[in-house]
Amino acid sequence: MTTQAKMGEGAISRARAAQLFAGLSLLLLSGCAHPTGGWRNPAVPESQWSSDYLKCRQQAEREAGITNRFNGTGPADDPMDMADREEAGKAFRAYAALCMVDKGYDKPKY
Repeated sequence: MTTQAKMGEGAISRARAAQLFAGLSLLLLSGCAHPTGGWRNPAVPESQWSSDYLKCRQQAEREAGITNRFNGTGPADDPMDMADREEAGKAFRAYAALCMVDKGYDKPKY
């Protein structure tokens, strides 16, 4: 076998190892995600937390003007559209947080 063929096989196995590592990392990290985004409220049953979080996210989407479709007139990587989406995301997170705090939730800092 030539040196070039051996190098090619090594590159394939390294690429495969990188794919496996990335997939495994995502799997492990997804197990750490909490359905309420980490918000907790000891005054209400834990079974209600996800419902409250979803309601706050829906309200925040309306308040921030977020839709599920691209509203821009230019290409998706247009800097102005990207800035608008970033600002809408910040507003969404702020509205959702205010809603959760209004409902008595807190988000511990780890």
